[in-house]
Amino acid sequence: MLAVCAVGPLLLSGCAGGPRAPQPVSSGVVYYRDPADPSVAVAVGWDGRTRGRLRLPAGVADWQQSPDGAYLLAFDGGGGMATVMSPEGRVVLRVASDATWADDSRHVCVTADVNGDYPEGS
Repeated sequence: MLAVCAVGPLLLSGCAGGPRAPQPVSSGVVYYRDPADPSVAVAVGWDGRTRGRLRLPAGVADWQQSPDGAYLLAFDGGGGMATVMSPEGRVVLRVASDATWADDSRHVCVTADVNGDYPEGS
């Protein structure tokens, strides 16, 4: 028997994803912000060689790299939305700014209450 006890507002977690996509060639890279141009993320392979440069959307304050290193979850400075970006700079998905990567690198998760509102500090 499984029992669930809820105290306070009920929160739901959900992940956005789809069919498994082929592994991008950029896997195995680490991104850092270009000191000469803060609107660019530079991808560097484990061998130290530059693998590519990714132009970030205007207003990006920070990002999270997917666990497999293939995609970026770019957060705007206003705290409203985040953008999932492919290694080619394509916008894959727009989600709430409290999103985070699932450990499978295929899903982005957010927490919302039963009304679909995003609680502060989640």
